[in-house]
Amino acid sequence: MNDKIINSEDKADINFQSALGWLAAAAVSIAALASFA
Repeated sequence: MNDKIINSEDKADINFQSALGWLAAAAVSIAALASFA
């Protein structure tokens, strides 16, 4: 019935979470480099 809508929303959530995870990893790596500098 509404499977296509639900699937597209799930994909959007996954993309959003992966983007947040990538930003968090980048922030952590930058903070680590800054602390060593």
